Amino acid sequence: ESNGFLFDENQWKDLLKKYQDRKKENQKRLEEIAGYNLNANSPKQVFQFLTKDLSLPLTASTGEDNLVALLGNHCKDERSREAINLILDIRRVRKTIGTYLSAQPDFDGRMRTSYRIVGTETGRSSTSNLDAPLRPIKGFGLAFQTITKHGDIGADIRRMLISDEGYKIIDPDLSQAEARVVSLLSDDEETLRLFDTMDIHKLTASWLFGKSMEAITKEERFIGKTVRHAGNYGMGK
Repeated sequence: ESNGFLFDENQWKDLLKKYQDRKKENQKRLEEIAGYNLNANSPKQVFQFLTKDLSLPLTASTGEDNLVALLGNHCKDERSREAINLILDIRRVRKTIGTYLSAQPDFDGRMRTSYRIVGTETGRSSTSNLDAPLRPIKGFGLAFQTITKHGDIGADIRRMLISDEGYKIIDPDLSQAEARVVSLLSDDEETLRLFDTMDIHKLTASWLFGKSMEAITKEERFIGKTVRHAGNYGMGK
């Protein structure tokens, strides 16, 4: 919290340009599909576009969960699928620009965060920007714990944070922790034993893709992990 990270301004400029270009390209393609200037962040405009122009049965909000449900259940043509994916992509890119790439380094050029030891209802820690009274204006710093590690949007944001000379930034993680807890609470001793001899998420992926664990790619392992958690927590399709 006191030291923060060195901030690479060149990486920041490259990332900002990358995501601004992506937003422009997505917006241009969305307007080509819709035939007019559609604001992907406007619930009213998106609702009208999906229900009137695309005739999709959307009755609730235009939040991400409902749009993903439309993709899985009701989008029968490529135009509808592309339009919804573009709307989702534009929103994520805007968040990446507005939340992460608009963050300002501190007065000494280092990027910092503010820790709250019990910042959530479950007792986990959280991080936030350095707002008043810590700093005179809003926008300093970055909530480090919210920077995504997955997917193709935002996963490269960490490149603008670099280590001091003689140090390295590492990314420690618990080994398949959530799946272990589920196996423990359900008295699944057979699966608990497997954790000591193999990667359980690769095993799940091997069932899904019908290939050996050795042939499972990083992306396929992530899908196996997602499906295992979805099964454990009763997620629907």
